[in-house]
Amino acid sequence: MGKFKKIASLMLAMVMAVTALCALSVNAGAASVFSGAKKMKELETYTWHATKGNQNYYKIEVPRAGTIKFGYASRTYEAFRVYDSKMNEIGSNTYHYPWDGATVQVSKKGTYYLMLKSDSSDEDTVKGFYYVFTPSEEETIMLTETLNVGDKINLSAAIANYDGKAKWTTSNKKVATIENGVLKAVGEGKATITASIDYETVLDEIKIVVKKTKVPAVTITMGAKVGSTLDLSAAVSNSSSKVTWGTTDQKVATVTDGKVKFVGAGSVIIQAALSDGTYTRIKFNVTK
Repeated sequence: MGKFKKIASLMLAMVMAVTALCALSVNAGAASVFSGAKKMKELETYTWHATKGNQNYYKIEVPRAGTIKFGYASRTYEAFRVYDSKMNEIGSNTYHYPWDGATVQVSKKGTYYLMLKSDSSDEDTVKGFYYVFTPSEEETIMLTETLNVGDKINLSAAIANYDGKAKWTTSNKKVATIENGVLKAVGEGKATITASIDYETVLDEIKIVVKKTKVPAVTITMGAKVGSTLDLSAAVSNSSSKVTWGTTDQKVATVTDGKVKFVGAGSVIIQAALSDGTYTRIKFNVTK
């Protein structure tokens, strides 16, 4: 039995080694095929001309998930394919159907490749081809724009329509600091809070105002259940000032135009801030 286990372990190790080798081979193959790809810029037009059997690759870089739409001025009978960086085909024009207006869905930020190949008996030409990228949904920072000195806000779920990890920065550390995903209002003034994927790709930014006030940080405390909703808009319906609604933790409660939805257990503060600087706050202890 011991000998059998040793043989089985050896076979498993060999299978894992072969699998890893195949993965390295695929990645190396992709790097080799795409090494000469010409980088395309969004909305810029390009022309391609080739004889039968010839093919070229064009590199397209996108900042997030979304849709790549292709177009051209004129074409003949070339083959059209779109690949990801691992040589997986994610779009094509089977049987040479025209691909003007063709769309390809991409699930994440990355590099993709357009292949044009001459399949006709004569020469093929594509004139004025281009691409347009549209993000799947607009990322939006969901924060109250008016804070008080001492306020703390968890930023981990503060971006709508984005599930990845964001890099947060503040333009004025004397007004607001960010540490370990928590924003803290430390002094009076204004600051711009920015969420980005990297140093080049900004998701969204929001300008906040921090004030020092003698009004208690929390005026009312209430209980709520996960899954329940509450409409607070009527509470400030008599005000002529613009009302800005905010939540300190999107994982516990969301608020839109005064309508609160409790989505997770925990403590959260819902704030209604008026343009004249006054505000009302309610703290909710949310349970399942």
